[in-house]
Amino acid sequence: MPDQVQQAYYVTIVGMGLGIVLLSFIVAIVFLYQRRQFQHQAELNRMKDIYDQQIMKAQLEMQEETFKNIAQDLHDNIGQMLSMVKLTLAAVTVDPNIPHHDKLMNSREVLNKAIMDLSHLTKSLHSDRIAHVGIVEAIQYEVDSIRKSGLVKVEGSFEKGNYYLGEQNSVVIFRMFQEMINNALKHAKATQINVSINNPDGNTFVLSINDDGIGFNVQEMKSRSNSSTGVGLRSMTNRAALIGAKFDLQSKPGSGTKVTITLPLSR
Repeated sequence: MPDQVQQAYYVTIVGMGLGIVLLSFIVAIVFLYQRRQFQHQAELNRMKDIYDQQIMKAQLEMQEETFKNIAQDLHDNIGQMLSMVKLTLAAVTVDPNIPHHDKLMNSREVLNKAIMDLSHLTKSLHSDRIAHVGIVEAIQYEVDSIRKSGLVKVEGSFEKGNYYLGEQNSVVIFRMFQEMINNALKHAKATQINVSINNPDGNTFVLSINDDGIGFNVQEMKSRSNSSTGVGLRSMTNRAALIGAKFDLQSKPGSGTKVTITLPLSR
């Protein structure tokens, strides 16, 4: 009898041991399966990010090519025609006593402004010019143009330095700057915009745009997937990530908006 009890005891111990081994084996299998699933999902996410970046890069390249063609067509066609009209009007002897003198002089002023606006537009659209003059000068030109327009009070602070970002990076940053300024003018109802560029550590390009507009709830706006502002914020975040930049936006209702773009300088 004792032998049978001892045998049953051994069988129980062995059974428990086998059960533990089997359970450990099952746990290991489940763990490895979940790990492989996690790695697979991570790889899928990585591939999707790469694909999305490639799509965005292709879209930006197509956009810049379109801008370049439009700028060239505006300069070659409309710009030339306006210049011819200006020369024709300039050749007309204007006597203050003739009828419609004021209208003729006003037409000259309107024509001159149209030519200046067209020149500014073609320069803003042409990506080759942005890459040629550099990001700082391109942004300074935009700030000066906004100031002259009288649409809003704008101040610029540009720290001297060698801000070489590379051609593609410069164009992406400039387009983001244009979009942020456009948002401040159209949606924020700003009366004051401050633009600054600096290099705090000698290796970093930092662009900041502050406005005194109505502001908004950033998290709420980002969650609105169908709103143009929500889509625009995600688009700028993605464009910044595409070139290795950091896009930071701070805003509160009634407190204006501050946008900062930080990018390591190219060597």
